[in-house]
Amino acid sequence: MLWAASPCGRVRRGSLQATAREMLTFFTTAKPFRGHTAVIQRNALQSWKLLDPDVEIIVLGNDEGAADVCAELGLRHEPEIAVNPSRNEAAGFRFWPGAADCVKNLLCYANCDIVFTKDFRVALDQLIGWRHLVPHGLGVGGTPMLALR
Repeated sequence: MLWAASPCGRVRRGSLQATAREMLTFFTTAKPFRGHTAVIQRNALQSWKLLDPDVEIIVLGNDEGAADVCAELGLRHEPEIAVNPSRNEAAGFRFWPGAADCVKNLLCYANCDIVFTKDFRVALDQLIGWRHLVPHGLGVGGTPMLALR
């Protein structure tokens, strides 16, 4: 699951593509970083960093290994977030006090095991090109389920 939004509605002048590259923040919650799950999540986070040199990545929650991976990859770690009774931390982003402090215009939530390629960047730039039509828009995407062996 993925969503991107412009929470503050700021639109900068100039090249949409260049502007978008300055405005993207990913946020995610992770499963504990152990075993094969750790490899998958680490690869995904690294793929996000490769999309743009100015991307901001925020890992929410205090799951095992999250602080170490964030320190290693140079990511922002926010361990304290609200959780609901079923411990669904993703919903906690709405209650995370630092949400208003994100310096980027575009917020993108993605599961921590989703690897993005340059196609994501192309799709995001296309969405940004439509901002004059829907300045406070919400983009939603999904991934096909592939069985890898």
